[in-house]
Amino acid sequence: MERMLVFIFSLCLISLQLRAQSETIVWQKGQKLNWSDFKGTPEGKIYEAARSEFKVEFKYSGSSDNGELVFQFDVSALFIPKASWYVADKVSNELLMHEQLHFDITELYARKMRQRFQTAPISKENYKADIKAIYGKVMDELKAYRKQYNNDTLFGANLNKQLQWNSKVHKEMGDLEKFVK
Repeated sequence: MERMLVFIFSLCLISLQLRAQSETIVWQKGQKLNWSDFKGTPEGKIYEAARSEFKVEFKYSGSSDNGELVFQFDVSALFIPKASWYVADKVSNELLMHEQLHFDITELYARKMRQRFQTAPISKENYKADIKAIYGKVMDELKAYRKQYNNDTLFGANLNKQLQWNSKVHKEMGDLEKFVK
């Protein structure tokens, strides 16, 4: 009986941990990140002041319409609080602006993914491979874009470059406004 209670307690604990890790903040227009959204424990290199984690998540369903396969896609840009952290004595408004733009970039690429899912040909025979290829390509582009962003802004340390990137990303987001969720 005692072993059974320990087992049940362990399952509950694992379930709570998985739920805590899965909690996310969905990107919404006008909503800004705050340092209080960063729930993780600092674990980076000594020079790092903050780290934010994001993901683009999607779901899809399909139906037949007069013999045509029609898909509906649900794509979300998500911030992951439990995997995001900051070092209290290194934070600044400029650093938070840098991390916010990472979230905005994630939404930019969620919009690009919505656009591609809507416009790319997806075959009835290979739809899973087609969808996976679109997702993979957009995610590769997102990774390269983030890398360029961090390099150009020196991880937010170059305020002039940071402000240029803010303008650039928000213009690109505006160009894809019709692909907002």
